[in-house]
Amino acid sequence: MKVFLLAMSLFLCSITQAATYYISPTGNDATGTGTLANPWKTLFKATSTVTTSGNIIHVLAGTYTETQQSDLAVGVSIEGDDFNTTIILSNLTGQWSNLLNLNSNQDTNGNQSISNVTLNGQYVSESNYKTWIAIWITGRSNVLIHDCKIINFKDRGVIYDGNNATDPITDPGHYATGNKFYNNTVLNCATNVGNYGAGCVNIGGQQGMEIYNNTIIQNQRANFKNGWPLKYWDNGWLKGVKVYNNTLVKAPYVGSYPGENGDWDFAIEFSISQV
Repeated sequence: MKVFLLAMSLFLCSITQAATYYISPTGNDATGTGTLANPWKTLFKATSTVTTSGNIIHVLAGTYTETQQSDLAVGVSIEGDDFNTTIILSNLTGQWSNLLNLNSNQDTNGNQSISNVTLNGQYVSESNYKTWIAIWITGRSNVLIHDCKIINFKDRGVIYDGNNATDPITDPGHYATGNKFYNNTVLNCATNVGNYGAGCVNIGGQQGMEIYNNTIIQNQRANFKNGWPLKYWDNGWLKGVKVYNNTLVKAPYVGSYPGENGDWDFAIEFSISQV
C-alpha cells in the first residue's frame, strides 16, 4: 500500500511539474514571468528560460520579430493559437542562420512538437533576404512538426538529421525514429545555387519517419534558383520512410546540359551512399 501511494505521489508530481508559458507581442522579456497575465515578448526569451521536459511554450496570436536563434530544449513543445494569426518573423542574418534549433547527441528522445505557427524568413530575392533556415533538428527522435506554415527562408525550410556525423559515406548506425512532418504548408524555402540544390524539407538518418498531408511548393524564384520540395540530408540513410498524401510542386528545370528535357523535373530527391 505504501509503495502504491509513493508511486501515485511521484506520478502526480510529474503531472503538476508540467506547465504552459506564454509569449505575447505586448509582453516584456525583462519584467515578464511567462504567465498568461504577464507574458514574455520573444521566443528567444521563452526557449532560453523554459527547459523542463513536458513544458509548453504557447505563442499567443500576433506578429513577432526574432533577432536571435532560439534553442529548444528536449521535451519542450511550441504551440501557437493558429498559423494564420501567430506569425514569427526572423531577422537573423548570416550564412547558415537558423531561427529554431533542436540540437542533441544522436539517439536522444525529443518527445516534443511544434505546431500552429507561421515562421517567415523574409526572403524577397537573391539580394534581399534574412534567414537561411527555419528549423534545424539534429539527433532527436519523436519530434512532430504539424499545422505550421513555413515560408520565405533562403536556403532550407526544415532539416531533420538523425545523427551527428557529417555526410557519412558508410551507414552511420544511428537513426532517429518517430519523427513526423504533417499538415504543414511550406513555400519558397529551397535554393539552387548551381553546385547544390537544397530542399524545403531535408531528411537524413531517419527510420520510419512520416511526411504526409503537406503542401510544399518551390516555384517562386527565378530559373536555376529553385530547389526541391523534399531532399535528402547528409547522404540520406533512410529506412522505412513514408511520404504520402502531399501536394509537391517544383519549378520546371530549364538547364542546358543533359537532363534538361524534363529528366530533372522531380519533386523528391532521396539518396544514399554506399561503399
